[in-house]
Amino acid sequence: MTDIRSGLFVAREAELGEIVSVTAAAARGRGGAMLVLGDAGIGKSTLIAAAASRLDGWQVLRAGGVEFESELPYSALHQLCAPVFEHRAGLPVPQRSALDAVFGLQAGATPTPILVGLAVLGLLSAVGRRRPVFCVVDDVQWVDAGSRQVLAFVAARVAAERVAMVFAARDAASVAGLGRLPALTLTGLSDSEALTLLRYRAPFGHEAAIVQRILAEAAGNPLALVEFARDAGPFGLPGDAGHRAVEHRFVSRFLRLPAPTRAVLALAAAEPTGDPVLLRRAMAIQGLDAADLTAAEDSGLLVTGPRVHFRHPLARSAVYRSTGAGARRQAHAALAAGTDADVDPDRRVWHRANAITGPDEETAAELERSAGRAQRRGGFAAVAAFLERAARLTPGRSRQARRLLTAARARMSSGEPSAARELVDEAERLQPDPVDRRAVRLLRATIDYHVARSIPATIALIEAADGVGPDEVRETYLEAFASLMFSVDEPGRLRRLALHIRERVPQRQPPRPVDLLLQALVEQHLRPVDLAMPLMRRTVDAFRDHARTSGADPWWMERACVLSVDLGDSDAMEEIADRQVELARAQGAYAILPHALRFQAAARTIVGRFADA
Repeated sequence: MTDIRSGLFVAREAELGEIVSVTAAAARGRGGAMLVLGDAGIGKSTLIAAAASRLDGWQVLRAGGVEFESELPYSALHQLCAPVFEHRAGLPVPQRSALDAVFGLQAGATPTPILVGLAVLGLLSAVGRRRPVFCVVDDVQWVDAGSRQVLAFVAARVAAERVAMVFAARDAASVAGLGRLPALTLTGLSDSEALTLLRYRAPFGHEAAIVQRILAEAAGNPLALVEFARDAGPFGLPGDAGHRAVEHRFVSRFLRLPAPTRAVLALAAAEPTGDPVLLRRAMAIQGLDAADLTAAEDSGLLVTGPRVHFRHPLARSAVYRSTGAGARRQAHAALAAGTDADVDPDRRVWHRANAITGPDEETAAELERSAGRAQRRGGFAAVAAFLERAARLTPGRSRQARRLLTAARARMSSGEPSAARELVDEAERLQPDPVDRRAVRLLRATIDYHVARSIPATIALIEAADGVGPDEVRETYLEAFASLMFSVDEPGRLRRLALHIRERVPQRQPPRPVDLLLQALVEQHLRPVDLAMPLMRRTVDAFRDHARTSGADPWWMERACVLSVDLGDSDAMEEIADRQVELARAQGAYAILPHALRFQAAARTIVGRFADA
């Protein structure tokens, strides 16, 4: 049992030993990573903090997922790496450029997650040569997908480094990519342990009946016990149970504080990177001073140091949600004014967007530029988040509808068809112009097709293609044609569609790989195979070349894989299939990733690599 006088935690000695074994090995150059799982308030953060407190001379790096920033690309990675970012100077140029690109410090081609992962691994390795590194990532379920993917890559490759990594999450299912790490699951304290903690933390004695009620309500959750002991009077009883009760107590404590203290806490809650310089800059903008920051620390909600963080993630969410709308906007406005537009333009405009309510085309256009940068860094969810916010601030119904439709396409690409459909419906309610009405019809049909993959959905997709632009109509017909190739349907439908495409769809000059693919599939079904093969060969070669470029689009690559199978070209098949999976992950194109993985497995099967398949 841990020394109760330390105030850290009760019991958990065996669990603490598991984390200590990871850090001890890392100190000897045998790095490792683990996942700590458990409900909110169960003690994950406290356990990890206890392990960190024993690490004299270590570099401790922290990051945490924040629900309202979960779609900002590489947000958590920025938190983790910011304190040691100067060490990137010694990295190889490609790795240094990759870090500068994903953190918005320079323009350039989108780095792959592998390159970003290697760069972060190199950064931690460089720090580790001076002193061991302990990386703590809390609330991983809210970490943005790009950061989580890179951190999973790094966690799998620290075995030869002086680096220990610990990730905390509610459950393994919510942290894709990290679920294979060794896991430590925390459960509630026993009654005797809970009673010991309660007696230690209670400011005065409670009657036996009240103690039993608190024990029953807290159900072994240490944070609930601590908060009940802090807030309950000698005759008081907690009103509800679980983490909602704890969050309610954080809210109550926050609302009892003086206005300047609440303002400091609101700034800290709205700025999850924990940058103390930015926090003080924003405080100065709001006329707050060091005494107000000290009062925020004394509230027991905020902890300051090299980075500013809340005592518990529930405390952050309680403060942010219970701050009035006007005060929250003021906090975001101060943070936007205090953020360097050259260093972090995306976070600056995100704060600025959350500080205003009415139409603002300047901010909307800046958000649209952030969406472009997010797409280059790889993240359709972030693209959609920026564009949705831009649409809300857009003056003019037509332009607003257009941005909503672009956001819907990004949501669909990120594997969120329901969210995409809601955005399409919202755009339609704005009564867009005829061109955008056709886009609404096509996008809704496309979403339905990707959800159902049925013959009726495919036919609706073909019908919706009428009247849209030439590039869109080619891609729509390609989607429908490829779907019908694998569907059992009435005889002759596929041939009729091929003839319709040949007669009605103009050829693009010069053709893109996707245009060649449509022509090749049509020719394959209308001409003898020996006459169709030259175009099939040209299409596969075009996709192979395209797949090697940094800005390649993975969307149609599995169709090129099918053509390479028809040509008997196993090298092209494997290369394109592997690259499609890599690109789909890098770009957050989760709508296509399952299909890409299926074709990758099929490619392995065809060449006899059954274990890989």
